[in-house]
Amino acid sequence: MISKELIEEITRGDRNIASILAQNKAKPNQPQEQAALVADVQVAKPAAAAPKAHPVGSKRHQIFDALRMSVAAKVNVFLVGPAGSGKTTVAKQVAHSLGLRFHFNGAIHSEYKLTGFRDAQGKVHRTAFREAFEHGGLYLFDEIDASQPAALLAFNAALANGMFDFPDRNVQAHPNFRCIAAANTWGKGATMDYVGRNALDAATMDRFALLEMRYDPSLERRMAHLAANSDMVLAEGWVELVQMTRSLCHEHDIRHIVSPSATQQGLSLMAGGLTAEGATIMVLRRGMEDASWGRIQPGIHPLIQKVEAARQQLIDLAEAWLELVQKTRALCHDHDFRHIVSPRATQQGLSLMVGGLTAEGATIMVLRRGMEDTSWGRIRPSIHPLVQKVEAARHLVVNSALKQ
Repeated sequence: MISKELIEEITRGDRNIASILAQNKAKPNQPQEQAALVADVQVAKPAAAAPKAHPVGSKRHQIFDALRMSVAAKVNVFLVGPAGSGKTTVAKQVAHSLGLRFHFNGAIHSEYKLTGFRDAQGKVHRTAFREAFEHGGLYLFDEIDASQPAALLAFNAALANGMFDFPDRNVQAHPNFRCIAAANTWGKGATMDYVGRNALDAATMDRFALLEMRYDPSLERRMAHLAANSDMVLAEGWVELVQMTRSLCHEHDIRHIVSPSATQQGLSLMAGGLTAEGATIMVLRRGMEDASWGRIQPGIHPLIQKVEAARQQLIDLAEAWLELVQKTRALCHDHDFRHIVSPRATQQGLSLMVGGLTAEGATIMVLRRGMEDTSWGRIRPSIHPLVQKVEAARHLVVNSALKQ
């Protein structure tokens, strides 16, 4: 994972050099034979087995199969889960797996948001509900428990009768119409966590089978690996911290939501340069009052230190690679080589090394890039110590990953 500050630094300071070289660019040297390039990449013996680059964890929430089976059986489902549990995402996945178009709306406060209306010029304005009801598809009514109960009477009638009188005509439900209603509560009214929720009519609730959706730790791990660009150590450390914070809030009966959104947000903040402590305050504490935080903080402090150590290792790797890239560029300029080493090489090289390639291999692939032997022979002695420095930094990252 690359700090945005590092990328901005090389972009500001170095693109001028790349532009000058590009303007004077003649016909490029013929690239080396592909077999020779592969051989060069392979000579760098890795210090340790590289961690797997592909994200771990489940691709789908653990309730996916039950939800898909219910929708396929034409059973309306009332999906209950906390904020950020992935209700909309799993509904989209179910629709895709069944070959159904996906239609969606959030909370409504007027029945016209559901049924549509005819304006003063006589034009009928259609809604997501009507599209699914008339032409088929999976309709997700999200945050139904935040909607006005009176506005739901029309919805209840449509589900009960299989037909509905829209503003322009009466419509029979399409055979492929499917419905999911999503909520944060069980339809019994406001709770301490969700104070803006309404009690739902018993007749409305009777139209649905109820399915609970909790946070899925395996899916959350996958989200972390994707958000961290498969930086295993940082991803695993942060998701462990998030889940421990959530668990401690539950154990101490602290009403504080720590959703999987905190996993993505924290990793994004650290990618932008924020420390682990700063990310913890912004996305995990989030205004928790001092007394409650004082009960949580001792239990997560070692994990914060673990995440910060992983973050610092990645920064060290990025800075060492940046030094190597800039040194290579400067040497090309000093020797009057027509060879572009752009800021893209910084991003590409770090991505390759995070994915398991050695520093030597990344150097060949994104810095040499087919430079002929004579020219490379003049460059290589000067950058070799930096390649070793980068490899040492990469070795620390790899060793930490292998301990996970």
